Amino acid sequence: MHINFIHKSKKILVALSLIGIILFSILFMDSDEQQYVAKVKSTISQLRGYSLEIENINLDQNPDLLITTYGKIVNTSKEGLALQPSSSMVIFDDQLNKYLNDTVVGYSQLIEGTRNKDLELIKRGVETLSRLDDRFLRQITTLGKKE
Repeated sequence: MHINFIHKSKKILVALSLIGIILFSILFMDSDEQQYVAKVKSTISQLRGYSLEIENINLDQNPDLLITTYGKIVNTSKEGLALQPSSSMVIFDDQLNKYLNDTVVGYSQLIEGTRNKDLELIKRGVETLSRLDDRFLRQITTLGKKE
């Protein structure tokens, strides 16, 4: 179950990398946009780091570390939800917030499922996160074409 999740984490990393590339390809950003982009980049970088941590955790040997790392992802996603975009970045921020909200839901399900050894809840968390990848990638692709 967690091996499939690790592969899905790699998809999340790809999505997060694409966000960074798109954001930095936007030309003529004002100061507010630059500050927002820097904060989004920091959030993405933190999420990427935590996803990499997950790959090195052995669930059988250290489930508490896995739960802690999932919690870091949830907290970082919540911090990302609090970011205030400039007026020109509102559409992107709406899409980012949907992504981060789904990330919070999926990882929260994984936390509770892992704590309670509830495979059904873990499965729902993995499903939530796997759906998240495809939807967010399509949104980012569409956003990039509009600009």
